[in-house]
Amino acid sequence: MKVGVRIIDRYIGRELFTSMGLGLGFFTFVLLTKPLLKLIELVVTKHVPLASVAWLFLFILPPLLGFTTPMALLLAVIATYGRLAADQELTALKAAGCRLYRLSLPAFGVGIVAMAITAANSIYGVPWAAQAFRDLVFVLTRTQATIGIEERVFNDDFHGLILYTNRLDNAKGVMEGVFVVDTRDEKNPRTITARRGRVAPDDRQNTVVLELQEGSAHVIPEGNPSHYQVSRFQTLKLPLSVSDSRSAAVKERSPDELTIAELLAAIRDRGASGEKTADLLVSFHHRFATPAACLVFITLGTPLAIRIRRSGRGISLGLTTALAFVYYTLMVFGHGMGKNGIIPPFWGVWLSNLLLGSVGLLLFIGGDRESWIPASLREAWATARGLRGS
Repeated sequence: MKVGVRIIDRYIGRELFTSMGLGLGFFTFVLLTKPLLKLIELVVTKHVPLASVAWLFLFILPPLLGFTTPMALLLAVIATYGRLAADQELTALKAAGCRLYRLSLPAFGVGIVAMAITAANSIYGVPWAAQAFRDLVFVLTRTQATIGIEERVFNDDFHGLILYTNRLDNAKGVMEGVFVVDTRDEKNPRTITARRGRVAPDDRQNTVVLELQEGSAHVIPEGNPSHYQVSRFQTLKLPLSVSDSRSAAVKERSPDELTIAELLAAIRDRGASGEKTADLLVSFHHRFATPAACLVFITLGTPLAIRIRRSGRGISLGLTTALAFVYYTLMVFGHGMGKNGIIPPFWGVWLSNLLLGSVGLLLFIGGDRESWIPASLREAWATARGLRGS
């Protein structure tokens, strides 16, 4: 019997790994389509070296894999167990004495492997990739300063500045018809117009400057609009905040770029100074909630696939997309409430896992009877109705 069970485990596990590999490739490719087009544009129009674009592509992958790995696992579970149920193979295995919890062990085995990989990616891969991406963008910005600027588009890539240019010569890096809103000095925001401009590195200051020519600067002091000031210039240089991320303070980096130790330190520092820590706490819990989604999807997907009794890639993909949409909608909703202080960050981040995990657990309890509601709950409901009727 043990030999037969091992054969069954290998049979189900092999199909799970195959389906998961296909799903991971499909979902990752779909989410990479838009970034990939932008990277191709960097090569074609911005003349960025292909090697640099390849590294940017590599740095984009870890955050995406945090989403696509649980989705691929869910697709594999639904496709595999749905096919087994549709082909009556599960019925034969149950007749031989295999219960649902035993048949689901291969899925949980694959899920634990996927969860471990996702956890390593979430804890170590994502902050490394975010930091490396920022470092490389800094280098590219210094060497090809117009890399992030598009003509006839309001560009806000530079902190405190909104930049608009009517025309951009990518080969020369020269802009024509430049409009800038500078809000770095909150008490004296400036609106600047210039005939020409360019973004250039300043190696002496180890920074990047926006050099404007033949224009005017308009300043309206806060609280005193009657002191409207206009000054004309032939050349004006504005330093841009594209500082070297390796020397940047932790508070200037996004939470995604911080390691677990740095997140905890930042949370302690902000808490000691009375600042809000909700965004950091959300990022901290998200590092662990994302890998846990693997087990949630197995708990939900396995009994669901058995009950639906439908096979086929289209049905499996449709059901996976629907469940993933519900999960990530709840996740975004919970993150938003956690960051805004409506609910504690812990509950906001873990909301989607707790809700869908509870539904999956209820389905799992009644899995052998393939009922949508566990027998114990149905009996309790019938008893309650009987007492109410009497």
